[in-house]
Amino acid sequence: MTHATTTLKPVTLVPEARRMAFLPALFSPVLMLIGERAVYQFISWLAPDDYAGGLWHFHEREGQ
Repeated sequence: MTHATTTLKPVTLVPEARRMAFLPALFSPVLMLIGERAVYQFISWLAPDDYAGGLWHFHEREGQ
């Protein structure tokens, strides 16, 4: 039996200056509104008693 070694890659908080461009870069400008809505609906479904909108903190790995 072999054991795989996992290397954790650090994540960083997306800087304030890049917040507005983060979701369009993630989903593409054409699909940004659809992707954003899907994410927010999913979290509303996942935690209906705890999620009521708000400011999200986006993280990225290796600048992506």
